[in-house]
Amino acid sequence: NGLFYAVLAVVAGSAIVAIGGGGIAPMRAQWERALGCLQEEAPTFGTPVLVLREVTERPEGVRAGAATLVGTDPRRILEESRRLLRRGAADRKTRKNPYGDGRAGERIARRVERFFFQEGGGT
Repeated sequence: NGLFYAVLAVVAGSAIVAIGGGGIAPMRAQWERALGCLQEEAPTFGTPVLVLREVTERPEGVRAGAATLVGTDPRRILEESRRLLRRGAADRKTRKNPYGDGRAGERIARRVERFFFQEGGGT
């Protein structure tokens, strides 16, 4: 999806990504899925995520330090945003993406190639 790639480009150049819920009722499910994808992809670029909810369906990001669950209080959101901005880019790059390293496609392609062309698996 072209729009998703455009959004990822923005995420890659952002200092912080803030993800929250809500939205227009008929579009809520699609919005929630899109936000979840961004929450998983942002750590690949070293972009920290502020989750503007009281709970998250992706707690592994919070446990790994790639996301911070801040709730909906505007003061807390501002406080956490400032804290992340003060820490700077060097700290962001030290976090590991708990959702993967972005290289699964390469590994799959190598295994398929090995199976079909090197191990005699193809017919």
